[in-house]
Parts: sequence; structure tokens; C-alpha cells
Amino acid sequence: MAAKTKNAGSGPLLVAWDGSPGSRAAIEEAVRIAPHGEIVLAFVIHETRAHQTTTIDREAALDALEHELASLRERGVRARMRIAAGAVAPLLLKIVREEQPSLVLVGAKAFGPDAAPPGLVARTLLRKAPAPALVVRATGTSAAPGSVWPRRIIVGIDFSPASTAALDQAALLAMREKTSVTLLHVTDSTGQRVPPATAQARLEEIARAFQSAGIPATACVVFGSPEKALVAEAESDPSAIVVVGTRTRGAFRRRLLGSVAEAVVHRAPGAVLVAHPTLRPMEGAVSLALETPPLP
Repeated sequence: MAAKTKNAGSGPLLVAWDGSPGSRAAIEEAVRIAPHGEIVLAFVIHETRAHQTTTIDREAALDALEHELASLRERGVRARMRIAAGAVAPLLLKIVREEQPSLVLVGAKAFGPDAAPPGLVARTLLRKAPAPALVVRATGTSAAPGSVWPRRIIVGIDFSPASTAALDQAALLAMREKTSVTLLHVTDSTGQRVPPATAQARLEEIARAFQSAGIPATACVVFGSPEKALVAEAESDPSAIVVVGTRTRGAFRRRLLGSVAEAVVHRAPGAVLVAHPTLRPMEGAVSLALETPPLP
């Protein structure tokens, strides 16, 4: 069995803050996920440019950050900030490694088939951060006032190590939010990926593991493209959080996050959590149940 890492949930939630609507939505998401936890606002001042793209100047950015921090503390949230100056992406990664957060949150501007890919900072965090990363929409419903809570969690499963990491994160998130999980596997009509009956049986086994941990879970096998099926499921419930696993870092040379994770990050209307297979944060009944060998 792999060496155990620090339990997820023991570290703070870290928000990559830049003063944009996306980062403000990420703050609200962090508060909703862990209202009694600690939130770290990480801000890196790009020292080679006179102005930030989302603020008037450095002083205005720092004033805005202080305001965000004070607002959180007035709401009873434990919050602090980390500030650095230099190259944004490398320094944010450095802060993440030092803080060892249970979750990194990064804002995104838009979604849909015509949406631009995530910016350099978001791409770097999604690819390299030693923690799961949650992409939050500035205009999405996941952090909108008046959303219906608790919301559903949709987790894509292909029985790979990457989807095992996604299951771990989905279980942790469901425990935090006291909500339900939909386990979704996508196959084709020929059964060349995993025979539908086999996939359904395995999903139901995983669902029982979730239920034994007090998490309502349903198993669903659908036919078609994994990317399209996950996005369609998310579109049917825009307040839901989608959890996807991505391949090991070496695979990023070919694609940003792997085709499924990339499509979901770009097109899902709500928040998307990306988990790496090297992250095994959970311990307990659910995690042990997921340690069974993957399907051939």
C-alpha cells in the first residue's frame, strides 16, 4: 500500500487571489465548502509590470486584498493572506507547497464551447499544484447568492488511478457539504471500454462504500463520449460540482489536462475539481473500498 499522506481537510483552503470576479467567487466557494476552516488568500504582485490586469495599481490591489480579509474576519471566518512579488505562477506554486492546503481554488471567467482556455496561472496550478484544484466560475451558479444547498457532486469514473483520486476528493467534499454523489461512467455501445454490466456492478460496489460512510450515492452508466456526457450532466444541474481525475504529470506534454478533464474545465457551467492520481488524501472506509484493483 502506498505511503500515507497528510489527511485531506487538515490543511487550509488556499485561494489564488488577483482581485478579479473569479477570485472573489473562489473566496465565496471556499467559505461555503469549509465555513469553519482556515482560508489563505495568496496574492503575487507581478514585479515586471506597472499594473495588474484586474486592478488599477499595486496599492489598489493591496487595499482590495485587505478589504477581502477584513470582510471574511467580520463574518467569523479564519483568514490570513500571503503576499509575494515576482513571477506569478512559480511563486503561487511555492506558496501552495509551503501551505500544504487541502484544496486550491482558482477563479475562471467563462465557460462553454467558445470559452478561452484557462490562463497561465490557472493552467500551472491545475497541472502542478500538489493539491486538488477547484476551478470556480465568476458567472457560474456554484457560488451565486441564493443557490440551493446542499448541491450535488458529480464524479466521472473510468476505473483508472486518476478516477480513484477523483472518488477520494468527491467523498471528502460530500462529507464537508453533507450532500449526495452521482457516480458516472461512460461507455460505448460495443462495450470496448468496460462492458456496461461490469461497469454498473463496480459502480454499485463503490456506491455502497460511499453509503456505508453516510454519503448518499447513485451509480449511473451512460453511452457516448465521456467529455460530452459529463458536461451534459453538469448542464442539467448547473449548481453541481463536477469532480474529475487527470493523468500523471508526464501526460500533460500531450494535452493540458487530458481530453476529458480539459473539456469539462472549459465547458461545465459550475465549479470543477481536478484531482491527480498521485494525491491520496483520504483514509477510512471509503478509501479502503476504493483500493481494490482496477478493472482490466
